Amino acid sequence: MLGLNQIFILDHALKHILWSRPYCLSPCAVAPILHDVHVMPNGRLLLYVNENENHKAFSSLKEYDPIVKKNVWTYSATPPESFFSPVGGSAQVINHDEVLFSDLTQGGKVRRIDKLGHNLASFSLYNVDELTGLPVSFTGARAYDLSDFLANSADSGH
Repeated sequence: MLGLNQIFILDHALKHILWSRPYCLSPCAVAPILHDVHVMPNGRLLLYVNENENHKAFSSLKEYDPIVKKNVWTYSATPPESFFSPVGGSAQVINHDEVLFSDLTQGGKVRRIDKLGHNLASFSLYNVDELTGLPVSFTGARAYDLSDFLANSADSGH
């Protein structure tokens, strides 16, 4: 679980905090806001973070090592403010060295990148609400093996 800038783990009964860490380890002018935390196979945490530097808001992805208490990998766009998801967002490690994440900038995309930040694939989703005329987006994306589900589904959804 996470707070706006606090990562914590609760017991199964949801009564006690078993582990917690503030994300902003050094003095921060503006505390970062964590949208998502994904536990990686190596025990590190993949964080989806909103930050603000020089009055410019942007999102980034960070691999955080809780043992050494520092970020060991960061993905941010160029320029940084070209990737900004003001509400929601998700990130997930797939194939050990690839990251799937939702990018809510300009209507919404699901993107897959490598650890060098190269775009491997993307899917744009841009729908407009018929009543309001405003863009309708999504807040997250996850990768799952759905081969059995699709093979046994009577309706493929198309």
